[in-house]
Amino acid sequence: FNRGSLNVHLRLLAVLGARDDYIYPYANVPGDQSKSYGSCCGWFFSEWTNTTNLWASQQKLQLDSRKQLVSDDYSFSCQGWSNEGTVEHASVGACFHEGGHSAPRSAYELVWIFFRLSSLERPPDDAKHCTSTSKGCGGYNCD
Repeated sequence: FNRGSLNVHLRLLAVLGARDDYIYPYANVPGDQSKSYGSCCGWFFSEWTNTTNLWASQQKLQLDSRKQLVSDDYSFSCQGWSNEGTVEHASVGACFHEGGHSAPRSAYELVWIFFRLSSLERPPDDAKHCTSTSKGCGGYNCD
């Protein structure tokens, strides 16, 4: 995602764990504020503002117009670029949950609303019983 898209109409919503130690979302690499380092596994990533700023600039959005975005799900704290001030209508957004690498079940709904696909099939009820190490769960991977 840190290369952006040639399609200036393609929207981006990043769902990030504030305490993710695998894909750490915040800059923490000395000398390079565009990178983050996941302490659990030794991987480097583009930190969240670097990635969202790239997508926003490719869509010719003003970087200083990033703002807090309203989400129907108050367990997410969101920022981005939206004329209406909502996640649902954002061109580029990032929403944080207070967890680690595995997003909460409510992230499915957040993403479906963002892509305006709320009428599609939802994950089965048994998906809520998945653990971070289980595979399958009615066809859904909870990792």
